[in-house]
Amino acid sequence: MSDRIIPAIVYKPPVAAQALIEVDSDESANRIIILDRTSLALIVVSRASSTGVGQFRVPLPYSINNELLIGIVNDDLVYNAKFADGVKAEVIDGNLVNIRP
Repeated sequence: MSDRIIPAIVYKPPVAAQALIEVDSDESANRIIILDRTSLALIVVSRASSTGVGQFRVPLPYSINNELLIGIVNDDLVYNAKFADGVKAEVIDGNLVNIRP
């Protein structure tokens, strides 16, 4: 037997840069809408979370510009829709963040 020490090889996955939007919605909101403000292209339509906070992955280019339009909508037509304009996404490491409901 030899007395050589073999170092352990540790695999680190590459950073999976992704963009994240966290929406804090009103309890009466039923849907969350995320649009590209320059083209009005629809990026996300989702049911609002029962906890009032929803997290959504969006394309990475939205983390370097503020071209998102984010809205909350009430399906009962009791309240007006509310929108935030010029929102910029946060850059995250997709390997470390779990945003599943």
